[in-house]
Amino acid sequence: MPRRGCVRLFSLVVLAGTACANEPLGVGSAPTLSLEGPNVIRHTQRRPILERLLIQGARSEGGVCGFTHSVRLGGGQEVFESLLEYDPDTCRFIIARHPVDSALAATKWVPGVTPGRPGRPSGAPSADYESQTTDVETELPPPGGGLSPSNHDYCSSHGQIGPDHWGSQKMYFDDPIGIRVTRSDLDFYFMNDLDYQCVTYAHSYLLSEWYRTSGWYLTQHEHYQGPADTHWTWMRAIGYQTMRNDAFGDIFCQGYSTWTHYNPNEVRMFWDGYTTFDWNYYAVGGCSSWLTPYRYAWAF
Repeated sequence: MPRRGCVRLFSLVVLAGTACANEPLGVGSAPTLSLEGPNVIRHTQRRPILERLLIQGARSEGGVCGFTHSVRLGGGQEVFESLLEYDPDTCRFIIARHPVDSALAATKWVPGVTPGRPGRPSGAPSADYESQTTDVETELPPPGGGLSPSNHDYCSSHGQIGPDHWGSQKMYFDDPIGIRVTRSDLDFYFMNDLDYQCVTYAHSYLLSEWYRTSGWYLTQHEHYQGPADTHWTWMRAIGYQTMRNDAFGDIFCQGYSTWTHYNPNEVRMFWDGYTTFDWNYYAVGGCSSWLTPYRYAWAF
């Protein structure tokens, strides 16, 4: 039977191929690295595993376990991971790192004909899914806008100069038979000025998607974007999403509700062309231990 109650699976912050918080206690290949204990939750993984990361999480005042894991990606870099094992007694996690298959790679998008616009959401839902989308556009104001005392005006005088950068952070949960029940995509595009070290333009696109056939529905979809400092050295795009299922319990959990939270799905776009992906999402409720979370981030 699935474990009931609130189980926070993880808090992920994704910096360029290296973890900058909660450094892995160990790295190994399957099946050399595994958790031991009477209450370990294991997710069956059909995908090939390149390596496993052992993460020591932290317990909140309310007794909820989570961890932070960071990846910073540059052009042409990508990462695809899933939660493989979780021990609620020790608050330890095993993260599996997978190769990117052709189906996942096909969800990448290329900016459209109009400069500064994401080309499309990362894939389109079928008739079994419902979705909600939002997009936010931010452009550096003209000189004299009063936002920054120094290099802001220099960046403004250059306008939207390149190079261009784009990418996406995709997070989703699969049920035990491999159906993707909820999903969060945060696509982004930005332009930067390397001479004056600022981001001159950014556009992000947030997608919430849920599998309505088995009773999932959306309860939260919020999307924000803006400069993170007065000099516009980096831009933040962030989404808060929650999807819930009450009917899901009729199949697996004898009437218990289940939630998946993406709070937040965050992307940070920097003047040097790199992007930091901050992951923080978890599942709670009767069927949370049945859901396998994945995350795929890429930058170009």
